[in-house]
Order: sequence, then structure tokens, then C-alpha cells
Amino acid sequence: MSPGHANSSANLRQLPVVSRSPIYPRKCLDPVHEMLATMKKTGSFGALIHAPAHLELSAPWKIAVRLGVLLAILLASTAQARQDADPDTQRQAAILLDRTTGTSPTARAEAARRLVQKRTPAARQVLAGALQERGNPPAQLAAAVALAEDDRPDPSLIDPLFVLTKPDVPLALARPAARALSRYSGNLAVLARLIDRIEDRRGDSRRAAVEALGYFSEKRAAERLIALLNSEDESRAIRDSAVAALTYMTGAPNGNDVGRWNAWWRQAGAMSESDFRLSLITSKAERFDAAKLSNEQLVSAIREQFGAMYRALPPERRTSALLGLLGDGAPAVRAVGAMIVREDKDFAAVIPDEVRDRLVQMVGDSDATVRVQVARALGALNYAGALPALLEQLSVESNSDVKAAIAAAVAPIQELAAVEPLVGLLGDPDATVARSASLALRDLGEKLRRDGDAALVGRVAVALRGLLERSRAPGMEEVRESAVDAMAPLRRQDLIADLQRLLSPRESPRVRRNAIRALAQMGVPELADPIVTALNDPDASVRQEAAIALARIGRKEHIPVLLPRLDERVEPDPSVRDAVWNAIAV
Repeated sequence: MSPGHANSSANLRQLPVVSRSPIYPRKCLDPVHEMLATMKKTGSFGALIHAPAHLELSAPWKIAVRLGVLLAILLASTAQARQDADPDTQRQAAILLDRTTGTSPTARAEAARRLVQKRTPAARQVLAGALQERGNPPAQLAAAVALAEDDRPDPSLIDPLFVLTKPDVPLALARPAARALSRYSGNLAVLARLIDRIEDRRGDSRRAAVEALGYFSEKRAAERLIALLNSEDESRAIRDSAVAALTYMTGAPNGNDVGRWNAWWRQAGAMSESDFRLSLITSKAERFDAAKLSNEQLVSAIREQFGAMYRALPPERRTSALLGLLGDGAPAVRAVGAMIVREDKDFAAVIPDEVRDRLVQMVGDSDATVRVQVARALGALNYAGALPALLEQLSVESNSDVKAAIAAAVAPIQELAAVEPLVGLLGDPDATVARSASLALRDLGEKLRRDGDAALVGRVAVALRGLLERSRAPGMEEVRESAVDAMAPLRRQDLIADLQRLLSPRESPRVRRNAIRALAQMGVPELADPIVTALNDPDASVRQEAAIALARIGRKEHIPVLLPRLDERVEPDPSVRDAVWNAIAV
């Protein structure tokens, strides 16, 4: 039996009992129950195909029976997905699918976004179920909005999204669903289905399909929009939606002027498919760059204004105001709230426990920028209670900036539980992540050497040596420097040869300095001899580091080598001469 079949059978065994309903009278419900019982017993979908044949029902009711069974299967699949999911997926699913009035729209939306971010089969099944849960519009809306923001759409959610573009679906639900479908802009089958929906003139949800065409860079989409704009049979609302779609597609400031749009199409329609697509992509890229700059300026202004307003408040009102920022529906505002916490901590302010705890809850926020700022704030707080949440998020995080921020945040907590995850990050293909992990291991190095078992220290040393080899590539200088930084506090004898090779003038001055420092920390007097040669290094900072190292592990026989370097004609740099004098004095 294949794994897929095994999962299906498990779902079938959990099929619920379909309750009496005015939609499904007894003459349909009895066959539904019979079919479900057969499917539970056999673990097979065959009953769905063959059982209705013996029923004394008209064709429409046979279809209704099949639909009833399919609905039961969907509910069972969603329930099974929730049961099989990790604890956080279960928590977010409970919030998203909650039918009570106790869940706020903001909390529900955030739960949907977190499920999208997980990108696991269980999370996708919950989202698919939410989209099709007709008796729960808030869950449908939250799932559709979250998927409309997803820049890595999963094909398995296409069919559930199309459910929300049907004629009987309100426009408020259809719009985010159609926008989510537009995320599949390279999928011509999705485009064809949206155009088919437009051909069906029923329902306001048709407008959502029209507007979604604006996100496609295909001539077929533009041609259909121009046709809608020119059709006298179309309503003003449909033509307005076509204008909005064309404006987004092209960036052209033609407004509702049909003549100008027709003139544009006469020129654009004559292009080849590839040239047409390239012209739209170029236009959108230019507009994106402008919008990005504007957004960055807006976030900066929000941060400045909100920060000033927050600090102008009486102390007794600041906590509630800060919690409001952290719980806001807009990611930019939540990010600003986390920035304010970090700034307050930098100025030695006391951070209330409820604010600290809210930050821990936000470690897995749906927005990457918020997650970065939350990690930085928790790093500033140095709160050990945040470590489990940070490490859990690190295990599923895909964004490089967030991974780097979490690595930096866990180091000050000084818990060895962070070491293995950090070692894993040393192999990350992103240089920023590998460097952040190296620096975190550097900060944990003394504790690791003192309290860690030999096997763990050995794994760290091996991983750092591997990173040192990989960082020979151009553009990896800072990663290489950080790897040497992390080696120093380990004081491993098996790293001595690696460190000595790093004294080569082919290495950067910082690598050479760090290698000297690491060798000195070994506390082995015999290592002073290779360090003496660094007194002739062309870089003054390296010569100074060599003199400092000799003050620590140098021997009396090195004094004759040091004495001439007190002469400014031999050593022109006064900082180096001071370090040499200290080495002699010791």
C-alpha cells in the first residue's frame, strides 16, 4: 500500500456521521451513511463511484449524495491534518477555524499567515479546509487574505481558492481569493479558469476575477480586459474593475478613457508575446522600486512619530500603548513596536513582563521584518525564557535575515542548548547567516569550553574548520574572519596548525590578527616563535596584536627581538611601540 493510500484510508476511518439537514433529506442521508460505512470498512473510495447506482434516486439526488460524501471526506481530512500537525500548527488552526466570537479578526488573520508561512502539508490542509468551510466566513476570509500575500504559492491550494470565486460568493470574499490566484501568474491554466469565470456573468464575484487579470503579464489577459472595457453590455462596475486591472498591469495613467486604452492596445497588441511580457515586467519592476523606497520612508516616519508619541505618554500608559503596537494588524506597526522595546532597553528602561511575553509570542510572526525586529529586541532583553521559542522558530525558518537575527539573539542567553542549532547554521549557503552563527559561537565559546562535553566541542571545531575551508571563495572574507573568531575561545590543540596557516600575508589583516589572538589564548609558550615573525607584518594592527600576544606567552629570549622595535625608525607606529614596551616589561 502506498503512503498516500494509507493516509487516505486513515482519513476514511475517521469519517464523521453526517447529521440530519434540510439540505439532505432522509432519502439522501441514508445512502450517504451507507456509503460512508462501506468506505470506513474497506478503506476504499470505490463506494463513492459504485454505490449510488442501486439507489432509487433521480440523477440530481445521486449527485447530492456524492457531494455529501465528498464533504464528509474533506472534513475528515482537515480534522486528520489538525491531529497530525505539530503543536503550533494545531494552535494556529484552532484560532483560524474558531467559530466563536472570542477570536479577533487580527488574531485570526495572523494565525492564517503563520500557517501559510509553515509550508507544511498539514498547514496547507488546514488552509484548504478553511477556504471551503462555507459556514465560517471569517476563516475563509482570513485564509484567502493570507494566501493573497504569499509570494510562494502552492499549487494544491488552487482548487480551494477557486471555490471562493463562484457566483454565490460575496465580493468581499472573492477579492482576496482571486488575488491569491493571481499569485500563480505564471500558470496559464489558472489564467484560463479566471477568464472562464469572467464569461459566467453571474454574481459580483465576477469582478474579483476581472481585477485578478491585472496581475498577469499575458496578452490574453490584456485582450480580455480591453474587450470588457469596450463592451456596452457590461456594467459600470465591471468596466471600472477592468480599468483598475489594466492600470495595475501597465502603470499607464489612462484612467477611464477608453480611447487611450484602445490606443495603448493597438501598439501593445502588435508586440510578440515575449516583448509584451518583457515590457510589462520592466514597468512593474520600476514601479516596485519606487514603491519600495516610498514604503521604507513611510516606515521610518512611522517609527519616528510613534516613538515620539510613545515617549510623550505618562509612564503608566506606556505598557498598554506598546502592547497595542505589538498587536497591531499592520506588520510595519508591529515592527516599530519591537524596535521601541529594543531602544528602551538600550537606554536601560525596565521592560514590563507582559511586553516581554508578547515578544516571545511574536517570534513566529507571519511577517519576516517583524520576526527580525522581535529577535533583535529579545536579544537586547537577554531573556532565557525566550530561548525555546527562538530555537523552535530557527528550526523552521527560511528567511536568511531572520535566521541571522535569531543566531545573534540566542548568544547572550549563554545556554548550551543553542550550540547544535548554531552549528547547523554554519553550513547555511547565505554568508550573513553563517557569519552570525560563527559570532554567536564565539560568544558562547568560553562557556562551551568550560561546561560542554568534549564531543560537542569537537563537533563545533570540525564545523568551524569546514567553514574555514568554504570561506576561501571571493566575497567570504567576513565569514572567514568570524570563523577564526569562533575558534579562539575553544583553545583546541587540533586547531593550532589551521591557525598558524592563517598568519600568511595572503589572509586579510583581521584574519591574521584573530589567528594571533587565538594562538596566544592557547597559553602554549612554544607558539610564541611563529608569532614573533608577525612583528614584521606590513599591517600595523597585526604587529600590535603580535606584541600583545608576546606579552602573554613570550619568553626572555624574545627580548632581543623586541628591543629594536622601541625605536621609531624601526617601528613607526606608536601603538605598536607601546605594545612592545609592555611585552618587554612583563
